Amino acid sequence: MEQGAEVNRRNFFLYRRTNYLLLLILVLIAMGAKDQVSDYFLKIDSENEKILNVLAEQNMLSQRITKLSLLIQNDLEFDTIANSRPDSLGRLLPRWKSNHIWLLENNVKHSASDFTAEKTDSLLRLANPLLEQIYRAGIELLQSRKNADSVSLKVKIIDRHELPYHKVTEQSIRLYRLESAERAKLLTKLQLFLTILTILVMVAGFYFLVNPVLDKF
Repeated sequence: MEQGAEVNRRNFFLYRRTNYLLLLILVLIAMGAKDQVSDYFLKIDSENEKILNVLAEQNMLSQRITKLSLLIQNDLEFDTIANSRPDSLGRLLPRWKSNHIWLLENNVKHSASDFTAEKTDSLLRLANPLLEQIYRAGIELLQSRKNADSVSLKVKIIDRHELPYHKVTEQSIRLYRLESAERAKLLTKLQLFLTILTILVMVAGFYFLVNPVLDKF
């Protein structure tokens, strides 16, 4: 009789220890899943932020290129000397073109959404002719900056194509920001779900641990 009671007691403690271990594993899995989901979304946001930063820089650079071109034209008309402006334009043009090429190469790689990547890729490729027109006009303006007629023509080309290019980058920025907002909503829902799941696992585990003890009384 005593031997049977000892066996039951051992089985009871083994049952409790197994349930403790199972509960711990389930809680760790739920918490780990929550952390993994958060890390995944943070990684995507970090990569998308690179695209957004370069797109925003493109807007700023295109505006500065147009402004510098107009200032160079004014300097020529009023016979003033400002060598820093052609030098600045000469530095901005290759940087601006290099950024655009980087966007074409990295947009699909970094975007989390196929829709956003494809849509932005289409917009950037539509902007290719605009960029080439502005870039070529900027280079030719620098090469003939002593010729008022030539400079005036190049400034008109730059000014005419800058706004459409700006609109393309603005549309791309809106797409990425919309995607980021939607992803933030999804992350919130997933975190809430995993938090509730963790609580449910802990409650269920607590019940299965305590219930056998209560049955003893």
